[in-house]
Amino acid sequence: LARSVRGRILDSPVLDWRNVFVYQGADRGLPRPMSLIAAWTVERRTGMDLDRFDWVKRAAALDKPVLLFAGDGDTYVPNGPALELARIRPDLVTLVDEPRADHVRTWNVDPARFETTTLDWLTGIGVLRPA
Repeated sequence: LARSVRGRILDSPVLDWRNVFVYQGADRGLPRPMSLIAAWTVERRTGMDLDRFDWVKRAAALDKPVLLFAGDGDTYVPNGPALELARIRPDLVTLVDEPRADHVRTWNVDPARFETTTLDWLTGIGVLRPA
């Protein structure tokens, strides 16, 4: 079904797992090297390659529009990678900065803005017809 996907809507997404490890580690008082060792350990124990999930490094691979809700109020996932991805790929990434929203709470902060923005974006990429 991947070919039928016209775009992606992401709220507070993890775009770089190493960045999340460092962010969460710092919140818990861990030095950056310890957080990076934790990420390395996860890779070794699970067989995952975290670089495969680093969408800032893989920005060139994006091939569909993305509506991205993120903000610095997120206490779980840092918004730096979202800002960077939007800067690198303005042709495909539409960033909605909502500094008051915690993780996946953008709609809760301003339902009308979230819904209007989403409907306008879906119309803009041709998923919905203009009203």
